[in-house]
Amino acid sequence: MPSINDKELAELRKQVDVIDKEVLRLLENRYDLIREIVKLKKRKKLPARDIEREAEIIRHKCKLTHLPPAFIEKIYRDIIDHAIEMQER
Repeated sequence: MPSINDKELAELRKQVDVIDKEVLRLLENRYDLIREIVKLKKRKKLPARDIEREAEIIRHKCKLTHLPPAFIEKIYRDIIDHAIEMQER
């Protein structure tokens, strides 16, 4: 089995770094939108948590990818939980 030389490994890691930068940019955009949702919910006196909406978000995201559902659920559960914490402050 061929081994990955340091140059190949460095190139692959560089590609991962580029993707990570984009993921963070998108998470920042999402965070900004959540802050707007928090403001709107507070103005309208809506509850922070919507269990049905949360479940639908996770179901929908799992359908959009070939990644393992447990992985997607864990990521989105963390994202949603952080948004709920923001709303409860």
